[in-house]
Amino acid sequence: MSLSRLLPNLNNPLLEEYAQTWLSLKEENEGDIPYKHQLSPRSLRALVHNILILELDPKDSLTIRLSGASIDEAMNKDITQTPHLDILNSNSYTGVKLFHKTVITQKCGGFAQYNLIQKDKIKLSMKSLAFPLQSKRDTSLQLNAALIVVESKDFTTALTDTETYVGDIELLDYQYFDVGFGAPKPL
Repeated sequence: MSLSRLLPNLNNPLLEEYAQTWLSLKEENEGDIPYKHQLSPRSLRALVHNILILELDPKDSLTIRLSGASIDEAMNKDITQTPHLDILNSNSYTGVKLFHKTVITQKCGGFAQYNLIQKDKIKLSMKSLAFPLQSKRDTSLQLNAALIVVESKDFTTALTDTETYVGDIELLDYQYFDVGFGAPKPL
């Protein structure tokens, strides 16, 4: 499957490599969703710095279970083990949660292109490619892994060490795609 034909806005070698890695892991699992432990530094190689693993808990909240170094650097802090709501304003959180929840519950892929805005300025322009994951140890865990590529940043008004990075998301494009289990249409 070539995602660049399916998703013309993908246009990024890291995202294409991530898609091929996830699809290869799916093949290893005889067509089933890859396990979280399979996304090892060895399987991800250079992609490991851009990975974000999210967990949807039974209370319907998203928590960042793992955040790569490139994401932490762009966010100006380590966001591993952070509730997703802590880095986004509540209006933006609802849309972001729906996107990731759909990828998890519908077992589909998701692509999003967006800007993170803080203090009325675009701080980060990003693309994200998300796929569902499963846990071998806890089958009730609902996870997805997104590869996030920061395409541009503007920190002309830098954050201080004590400021938390809460921002709004301006969604430019998103779509879901079938990875063998069906896919919903975007709203």
